[in-house]
Amino acid sequence: MRIDHLSGGLGVSLAWVSRERLRYFAGVNREEVVLRLSHDQALVLSDWLERMESSRAFAEVVDDRAVWSALHCIGGTLDKSLVDIFSADYTQRLQAARLRLSETLGDFDPGADE
Repeated sequence: MRIDHLSGGLGVSLAWVSRERLRYFAGVNREEVVLRLSHDQALVLSDWLERMESSRAFAEVVDDRAVWSALHCIGGTLDKSLVDIFSADYTQRLQAARLRLSETLGDFDPGADE
């Protein structure tokens, strides 16, 4: 069975697809979800994901293999969207973004019981 393009946000373009794979793609919900982040949030999250995805400890925390699909998609989208990651002053931009975001959190303490 020939397919010139399989769309729907899967990021897949296939020339030949087996019937088994067609059944898989038919079962994947292709409805997209849009996340909106500020530039600072995107920059900080991109850096954090890059560091976490390559750590063994994070791999142990993310115990659901399917979650990696979403993490790779988010990381790839951030990397394609942020020119800052290729800038010579990336470290300074990242630190400035962290500072601005930290200031907006006020007294927020993630370790405190609510």
